Order: sequence, then structure tokens, then C-alpha cells
Amino acid sequence: QELVLLTDVQQGPPGPPGIPGPAGGQVLQRSAGMDTSALLVVYEDLFGAVWPADHDVERGVLALLGVTVSAATGGQPIHVQRMGHIDDAGWQWLPGVRVFLSAQGRLTQTPPQTGHDVLIGTALSATRLLLNIQDPIELE
Repeated sequence: QELVLLTDVQQGPPGPPGIPGPAGGQVLQRSAGMDTSALLVVYEDLFGAVWPADHDVERGVLALLGVTVSAATGGQPIHVQRMGHIDDAGWQWLPGVRVFLSAQGRLTQTPPQTGHDVLIGTALSATRLLLNIQDPIELE
């Protein structure tokens, strides 16, 4: 066998950047349905857009997707994390206490009294949330 080199090999152009964040499919990219900040609980609609969820609105809690880890204007790509941990220096969680969905996608350590009880995860430290999204429980 004889090897014949036809041309010199050159590196091609770089591909598009991947989704930031943890490996293993923990972060998804969707389209923001409206201007949305990071660290909000969102649900996905039929068209793949995400919107802030609310514990009092059934359609949102039934289609819960995860927590945003980036911000975006309406129609632009946004990153949503479904598992693993999220760190934010601005948080002041009580470690070891559960974190729930509140109004307008916000996170709280106070369980809701109306609507749906949706466990999002547990605070591991004052600034770290371990996601453990559970099915909603309707409150009466």
C-alpha cells in the first residue's frame, strides 16, 4: 500500500458555540416569550417559548420546564436549567430548607398557601440551589 498526500490539511472554521452551563443536557435552549431575567421558574408553551410560571396558574405549573440561567428579550434564545445546582451570589437562602415556586416565576422558601405547591429544590447553602423539580400539588 502506498499513501499519497493530495493536499495539506487545514483547520476549518469554528462551529457555533454550544449551550453554556453544566454538561449532560442539564441546560436547554428555548425562546423567551417575553423579556425574561435569569433565575426565574418558567414553563414552555406549545410553540417552544418559555414564560414565567406562577403557583396560582395551572397551565404554567403543569408545563414547568426549569429555572432560567440567562436573561433574554422576547423572541431571543434563553437558557433553562432542569437539574443540578445553580449558584448566585445575590441569594440568601437558609441552608437545608426547601425552595418553592412563587408568583411570576420567583423562588421562595415559604410554601404557598393557595394555588399549587411546587417544590423546585433545596438550598444547599446561602447561595446554592440544588434543583429537584417535583410535580405540582393542588392546594384547596
